[in-house]
Amino acid sequence: MKEETAGKVRRILMRAVLLLVALGISYIFAYTFHYAPQGYEIVEKNEAEVLLQKNNSIGVEEEQLTFMPNDEQEWKVDYLLDLVNRQQSQYWIFFTTILTTLFFVGADVRKGEPLRKVLFFSGFYVLFSALALVQNWNTIKDIVG
Repeated sequence: MKEETAGKVRRILMRAVLLLVALGISYIFAYTFHYAPQGYEIVEKNEAEVLLQKNNSIGVEEEQLTFMPNDEQEWKVDYLLDLVNRQQSQYWIFFTTILTTLFFVGADVRKGEPLRKVLFFSGFYVLFSALALVQNWNTIKDIVG
């Protein structure tokens, strides 16, 4: 009984450590390196316009976009800035879900779970964070035009 309990505690602690490692690595990617594939970065903000940098799928600068709202749409500047700034936290969550999924898929397959079943259920885990990120990209794209 004690060995069984110790094994469960060990597995829980190992998963917690892996989660903390994934959080740390993804934080470094999102906030320190500013790695944002398909994302946007604020280059310059004036009173009348916002200059954005769009990244390609590997995170390299692709093109610059200028957003100049008319007088009725000045509120969109602040909304656009909030969306671009919120993007880093969404990348942090996205990278964390990918890394934890990789760790947990490896652990579950090693335990003897079928790979197809593990990949199916872990796909849902990543899907929700990816959908939030894609929704943010689409909103930014709609505002910039």
